[in-house]
Amino acid sequence: MPSYKIVLTADRSLMSSYGNGLFYGFLTTGPVRGFVPLPILMNFIFKPVPVGSKGEAILAPHGLRRIEAALVESGVVDESEIIVAPPETLRKVIGEDTKIIGIYSHDHLGRGPASTAFSGPTGIIHEEPISAYFFKMLVTSPIIQEARKRGALVVAGGPGAWQFTHEDMNRLGVDLVLYGEGEKTVPKIFSKILRGEEIKIPQIIHTKPSEYPKAEEIPLLRGATIGGLVEVSRGCGRGCNFCKPTLVPLRHRPLTHILKDIETNVKYGQKNICLHSEDILRYGAGVFEVKHEKVVELFEKASKVPGARITSFSHANLSSIAAHSKTVKAIAEILGTDYHNWIGYQTGIETGSSRLIEMHMKYKPYPF
Repeated sequence: MPSYKIVLTADRSLMSSYGNGLFYGFLTTGPVRGFVPLPILMNFIFKPVPVGSKGEAILAPHGLRRIEAALVESGVVDESEIIVAPPETLRKVIGEDTKIIGIYSHDHLGRGPASTAFSGPTGIIHEEPISAYFFKMLVTSPIIQEARKRGALVVAGGPGAWQFTHEDMNRLGVDLVLYGEGEKTVPKIFSKILRGEEIKIPQIIHTKPSEYPKAEEIPLLRGATIGGLVEVSRGCGRGCNFCKPTLVPLRHRPLTHILKDIETNVKYGQKNICLHSEDILRYGAGVFEVKHEKVVELFEKASKVPGARITSFSHANLSSIAAHSKTVKAIAEILGTDYHNWIGYQTGIETGSSRLIEMHMKYKPYPF
């Protein structure tokens, strides 16, 4: 079987459907030892994603799907030259033709806020985080490092890319680290690699704000995502001084694009959908606004996509909820939720201290 020019993958802590409970993924921030025994987690919660006949992942992390789409839409490769694959099938898809192996992770080295709270030298249990353990296992695996010796470049990216130093890259066998939104920068860099242009390695590349895609430029998904995650908005804007989403501009994707992404998930068998935003109630509005009609239209039309079921949304700010009960009630009615049939989501409560809120996130409680 022929190999692929570009292979996109992620470690086993990410290539899982988490027992159809997307937020069970937070268990990967726990320690490898002294926690729930790893075999139990792997066999009952972190079950691997389903795989197609070519070795492709039927479900994949949302970030990988965006990069896959960007590379195809930009013409860097065609569909036959790129694959998104889980660790289990890499020997099937990596070969002599492979020039780039892109590895996605949320927490490459286990230095994220949740991991450092529960694991590692500063955590409750001083053991390596599960996320870091599986990333290291993947990136140093013989199949990837053998391909690297043949000339393939190993490229790491994703939200946790900030954790890398050049020393980490040399230790783990990573050639390039791409940090920031990659829909525009990754095609440019990968195109240079495929053309055989000289690339300085090891190198850490930061996406410039001028290279962030506009909302309408974010490419449409070409496959199903883990948890049925569909991006609604990107960025935040409330200005908390410890948080990455507020460092990028707030953008709302066109409703037609959101609906197409839902349809793509359904087409590939992922019918349960989670709408992703830093605050779902601010869809279609400015930083401190809520536009009732926009939010209601989003939920009404998303819930009517044939075969789809809106089971959750990723984040909602408590101040938005408290200030706009009419909108909250409308969403509940559309989704059919009540006291006995509820949904869970992240509210992002980092502290209950009014002093710390004033110091580090004074706009988070707005308009209160």
